[in-house]
Amino acid sequence: MLTCPYDSNAQTTLVPTFGYYLQAFEAPLTEIMTWYYHSSVVTPEFEALLIQVFSNFATGLYQHRGHTGASACGWAVRTVEYQGETCKAFMGFVGWLDVYAHKEASMTAAFQVSIRCLQYDGSLGATVMHVPLGTHV
Repeated sequence: MLTCPYDSNAQTTLVPTFGYYLQAFEAPLTEIMTWYYHSSVVTPEFEALLIQVFSNFATGLYQHRGHTGASACGWAVRTVEYQGETCKAFMGFVGWLDVYAHKEASMTAAFQVSIRCLQYDGSLGATVMHVPLGTHV
């Protein structure tokens, strides 16, 4: 179980999605994406669907220069607050060599299509940050 350093309620049980998933945290730079969904739309089927969609997205990243070949994802164990709403959080973690590699990958058509697949009705928004976790693992 991983606890987000910014929100102790955002504990996530990780699902390896591509490669050796711990490498996503040992990478020089870890991209941490969090999508927030109204609790009313989050069913067990929806949770499984998003894990599969992220897995497909992460597998497609492997071809990009600067991706470490590892990613993980998971749902927050508890509900969290986002913009005054109680919601469920889905977190994705991707290892990169640097922020420029991520930016280059994000400019491709394949990336744009894949990332939109994670934005479903009921989504309240998303946050993205890059953190050098490898120095702390």
